[in-house]
Amino acid sequence: MSIINTEEKHIFTTSDTVTVLGLMLGVGLLVFSIVTNAMNNQTTGKAQIETQRLALQILSGGYQFKGLDKNQTEVRGLASERRVEPGLTPSGRIGVDPWGEPYFYRSFIDQSGQKVAVVYSSGPDLKSETSESSFVTDKDGHLVSVRFEGDDIGSIQKSMQ
Repeated sequence: MSIINTEEKHIFTTSDTVTVLGLMLGVGLLVFSIVTNAMNNQTTGKAQIETQRLALQILSGGYQFKGLDKNQTEVRGLASERRVEPGLTPSGRIGVDPWGEPYFYRSFIDQSGQKVAVVYSSGPDLKSETSESSFVTDKDGHLVSVRFEGDDIGSIQKSMQ
């Protein structure tokens, strides 16, 4: 009976090390990308829900003008807080989105005579791309449609009358 030596020498070369490190880096970047994307989707979802909530509060009279701050910026708050002046101007800024920018709002009457509140955020890129031309109105100024541009996030709510 003979004994066969099956032991081989395994040498870990520089190219093997670079390959392993490259694979680890690739997997790390993939995991980071997935986690970051999930977090962005969650933040975007929160902004979408907040635009809906704010639009409904505007329609119900839940927000109003509360004066100007030191920078001459309009301050608004819940109606349950101190009342200064009823109602809102037809357009303006209200609240702060998850990226620290204000939400924008516009109020209209649609073609059927219902009140409409549009609230939108400039989105994750912090650039408001929804412009005046994004709001389509008829010759009488009644809202026909809204197109949120770029990564802007918004909500259109109608009163239930």
